[in-house]
Amino acid sequence: MLTGLEYREMRAHLRKISIYHDPYQDDAEKSAARTLMWSSHGTSIVAAAARSDVVVGGVPLSCKSREVALQILEVLSLEETVMESMWNGTSTKQALVGACALTAPADRACRESALSTLAMLAWLDANREPMWSDGPTRQALVVAAQLLAPDDCRCREPALLALYLLSLNTSLKNPMWCDKPTRTALVTASQLGASADRTCRRNALLALAKFSCDGPTAKLMWSDEAAKLAIVRGCELVAQADRECKLMALNILANVSRDHTNRESMWSDTSTRQALVCACALTAPDDCACRDIALWTLCILSEHPVVKGQMWGDAPTQAVLVTACQRIAPTDRAGRELALEMLVNLATHSGAVLEDMLATYPRIATSAVAAAALLDPACADV
Repeated sequence: MLTGLEYREMRAHLRKISIYHDPYQDDAEKSAARTLMWSSHGTSIVAAAARSDVVVGGVPLSCKSREVALQILEVLSLEETVMESMWNGTSTKQALVGACALTAPADRACRESALSTLAMLAWLDANREPMWSDGPTRQALVVAAQLLAPDDCRCREPALLALYLLSLNTSLKNPMWCDKPTRTALVTASQLGASADRTCRRNALLALAKFSCDGPTAKLMWSDEAAKLAIVRGCELVAQADRECKLMALNILANVSRDHTNRESMWSDTSTRQALVCACALTAPDDCACRDIALWTLCILSEHPVVKGQMWGDAPTQAVLVTACQRIAPTDRAGRELALEMLVNLATHSGAVLEDMLATYPRIATSAVAAAALLDPACADV
């Protein structure tokens, strides 16, 4: 039962402690205040957050008190020393999941705080696997991630952040992808177009990028048409503010291409090929990372025998490779080396390609032959 004094202390602490979203940037005074408040008043705060039988002076507390209690839990969850004990507390877990299920407009702030708290708890590696294994928690996060109304952005965002943080656990990548509701929520969120949903889109793409780092999962991702479409659309983003999302999508393609069974189909897919070529053709200095990852992906694809026979004959691809070989800025060195490596792959595969290179771009072809000779002296006689 929460006393009047404890309730006033809760309100005072809430005013005193600023709400941050980075658990590792905090000063000693705030850290100590959070730890002390959790150890001294945690039980009462959780009881208020659950709101089932909380009274002050014989009068039930209003829904505002539940909102305040959940906001305080959100603040306290920023403290790393509190994260694990908060998750391990059954009553805390039930209070948070219960608040996530609230749907009335008057309870929106409660739901937002509960989801933000779960997202913060997912920062701690020790919490990730048990959070995913807990069915009600998983369902609460996935349901919130699937919300599409503009007013629900502040619920979607922490839910998608939590799913991304869970995806950092190596053992969860494949189970999360194979869980259809989770997969659908992430693929859908990665295509949200509103500027207010940019963070949601970023978190969804970050989670998909983590999945693609797992070989078996990457293979499954490329066979999923909805995921393929979402990834390619991410690669096609052009706004400056979407550069990070674009880079994440390009990274997913690069990871997927590492499975040799995906390479021919990736090259044959017109949308995928165009997305990679367009990224290679970007000219802004800030687009260097996008160019390099796209060139790296094309370089991986060029190792496939069928792709080798077709890549030089594709005019847009040929143009971006030649252009990349001619860039001289220090930041373009990695891209230049990747383009040259691709030309080596293509020239050593086909005498006709080498002859065409020598006739059309003699200086670049000569460099390619010299590079090939360094790799394999037998190539010097090509």
